[in-house]
This record gives sequence, C-alpha cells and structure tokens, in this order.
Amino acid sequence: MSDKVFIGKQAILDVDGDIEAYELLFRDGQLGYANVSDNKKATARVLSNALNQFGIEHLTGGAKAFINTDETIILSDFMKSIPKEHFVIELLETTNVTRDLVNRVASLKKEGYTFAIDDYTGQYKSIFYPLMQYVSVVKLEIMDIPLDEIKQEVEDLLEINSEIEVLAEKIEDRETFEVCKKAGCTLFQGYFFSKPIIIEGKNLDPSSMAVLSLFNAINSDKSTSQIVMLFDKHPKLMLSLFKYLNSHGGKNFNEITTIQNAISLLGRDALSNWVALLMFSGLNDEKFTEPIFEMALNRSKIMKLLAVKLWGKGDQELIDSASLVGILSLMDAITSVSMENILKEVNVSDDIKKALLKFEGNLGRLLYFAKFVEQENEDFIKQVGDKLNISFDGLLDIKNEAYLS
Repeated sequence: MSDKVFIGKQAILDVDGDIEAYELLFRDGQLGYANVSDNKKATARVLSNALNQFGIEHLTGGAKAFINTDETIILSDFMKSIPKEHFVIELLETTNVTRDLVNRVASLKKEGYTFAIDDYTGQYKSIFYPLMQYVSVVKLEIMDIPLDEIKQEVEDLLEINSEIEVLAEKIEDRETFEVCKKAGCTLFQGYFFSKPIIIEGKNLDPSSMAVLSLFNAINSDKSTSQIVMLFDKHPKLMLSLFKYLNSHGGKNFNEITTIQNAISLLGRDALSNWVALLMFSGLNDEKFTEPIFEMALNRSKIMKLLAVKLWGKGDQELIDSASLVGILSLMDAITSVSMENILKEVNVSDDIKKALLKFEGNLGRLLYFAKFVEQENEDFIKQVGDKLNISFDGLLDIKNEAYLS
C-alpha cells in the first residue's frame, strides 16, 4: 500500500462569495482521478482519511463538510461514527429510496444529522419526495437543466419544503451563476469559483491485523484493559483514535491523559462504530516492522517502568500517562509532521503537551531521562541513575525488560 493518502475538497459558497462548506471527494492520487467502483468503500475511505489521517478541522477550518453516501452507508453500523457536528450527509441520485431508508433518515435527523440530495433534477422528484421533509439542502444538477427552467425547479423544491436551501452545483461561468442566484439558489459550487483541491498526507492507517484484533476484542466483550493493550502495541491505531476524537464534537476530549480515559469518554458503541469505519475503508496490510515503531514501543515501556520505579504502582493514571507520552514522543518522526502540529490535532492534557514540547513536569522529566536510558552510552545511563537515584544495574534491568517484553 502507498505511504501517501489523498483527499479532494471543493468549496461551497454563499450568495456573498463566502465559503459556507466544502465537499470532500474521494481521490486516489495527485492527478485528481476518482476511480470509484464501490460507493460504500469510497465513502468510508474519505471519512477515514478526513477523521483519522488529516483531521476534519484541518481540512475545513470549522466549516461543514459534505460527503457522498447512499443507502448502504446510511443503513450501516458505521453511520454513527460520522460526527454530525461536522458533516452534511449527501444522498447520491442513485440511492435506492425505501421505507427503511426514509425511517432511518427521519431518526438520524432527530438526532441532529444534516442531509442533502445530490445531482437533483425534476425527474427525481417522485423518487426523493418521501425524504424532502428531512432534507436541509438540495443540490441542483445545473448542467442538466436549461437556464430558463432553473427558477421553476427552485420554486418546485421550495413548495415541497420551504426550509430547503437550494445549492446550484457545477457552475462554470458568471452567466449561470447570476441566473441561479436570481432563481433563488443560496449556495453555489463549481469550477467558476474553484476547482477541487487535492491534499496529500502520509498514510497513518493501522495494520489490518491491529484493526481486526481490536474488532474481535470489542465484539467478544474483552475488558477495557485488554483493549488498551492492543492500542499500546500499535502506535498508528492509537494516533488514529486520537485524531478521530479531535474530529468528534459534542464531548470534552481536551483533557485526555490515557488511552483508557479516551475509551471511557468515547464509549464502547462509538468505539465499535469507529472500528467498523476503519474496516470498511480498506485495511493496510503493512506489518509493524519499521525500527521507528519498535523504538516508540520500547520508549513507552521504559517510561512506564521508570514511573513505577519512581512513584510506585499507586497512581495508575500517571503510569499510563507516562506510557502514552513515550509513544507520542516519536509521532513527529513517524508522521513527518512537527510535534506542535500533531498536538493541534490530538487532544491530550496540558501536562502531556508540556512534556512533549518542553520536557516540563514529572512526565517531561521522565521523557528526558528515558531518551538517555535508550542510549548505548554507559556514561549517559549512569548520569540518569544519579539524577533519579536508581542504580546503574536497575536502569539496565528496566531497559532490558522493555526491550524483551
């Protein structure tokens, strides 16, 4: 699998030319081609990239994100993994509208989800009519409607539901824009305003074995501590979860101190939905053999063992936080992104941020010394022992235990 991931976005503007939202688009390379053979998988990939790779705030700057779906997505388990505060769920014109779908949309609407209909023209009126009362935006397929008929199309839609916002899409010139604006359209999208932008990032997908192991653990009711162990073994899985939490509104995730804390805040059902999203989006078969991952795991173990040696086993949260700092401390090397930017997209406690950025506080001090313990330099290790009042042999035992466990 490529070490690069891509996502497209195209601006949606209001009548004043201000950006109201973005449509997120499936892309599989810098050339901008979208080879979509499976709508469900393409949507899952866009969602996974937006939430777990780039971070939704980074992509949209707080604006809403439109994303293409059909009945397979809306009726699926991972629908609930989509943060309703950030997304508009856009129904493709090929969607199979059934009673089950209408009921599902009605239920999700009550929960706060926002829906749109894509590529609409009057010929789809009878198909989408049962959904119109639950839809907030309808995107008119302008290229398939004669200019002199656009006003009537808008009036027909507003007669069905006067609260619908009509979005004119695929606008390529000023004349079409002016006609649509006069016809009553309030949102606009097309090459006349901006072409889709292709954004490239480093692939942070967890391995297939990591995701499948997590899926099995959740569905076999393993304990939270057993699930935490899976995250401890797979740094990419942990980073994906933290980025997802940052994209998931509605809860206070800015004081996360441990993986266990994050799982408790999110809840088992939401965690299961997130794993389903990862599975639908396509799994990375990469195995964690790179030295940098091994180094992150070893540093995490050293931090944990040092914490126990210094502070005993009484404060489990502090010990777990030390382990988390150890893994996060190498994420800049793993992702080729600065630690400052990583921490903008990963909501952890201020103590953890200070430790990672400035080596401040108990955790920062521990991280500073853990880096010396990793070295093969005997003098460095002795210096750490003197500072921490731990014997040289005691530090070697910690290092060996971390590397062999």
